[in-house]
Amino acid sequence: PYAVAGSDGTTWLKVILDRVYCVEQVVVYWRGSPYRTWTCSNTDCTCQGTHCSRYTLTVSSERAASHNLPTVSDCKHGDTVKLQITDGSLDVSEISVTGKQGEITYWYVK
Repeated sequence: PYAVAGSDGTTWLKVILDRVYCVEQVVVYWRGSPYRTWTCSNTDCTCQGTHCSRYTLTVSSERAASHNLPTVSDCKHGDTVKLQITDGSLDVSEISVTGKQGEITYWYVK
C-alpha cells in the first residue's frame, strides 16, 4: 500500500487483525528484504532498521477488549497495528505481524 498525508498532516497504515493477539514482532519489507523490524514488549514496540526515528508503530485494541489478559513481557496485546510516519509518504511492499507463539497473524504482499 501507498499512503500520503491527510489534512491533519499524518500518514499512516492500519492492519486490523481478526482478534486480539500478543504481537511479538512487526517487519516491514521493501523489495523483498526486511527494511524495518519492530520488537514489542508489554509497553511498546522498538524499531531497528533504516530511518526508525521517522516512524511510530503502535499495537492497540480498537475492536476487542484486551483487559484481563495475562501480562507477557515480550509482546503487546492488541487487534490493531498502526504504522505512522512523521513526514512524507508511506510506501510498504510487504508487512508481517507475528504473534507470541510464532504464528504469522497477518501478511501483506503488494
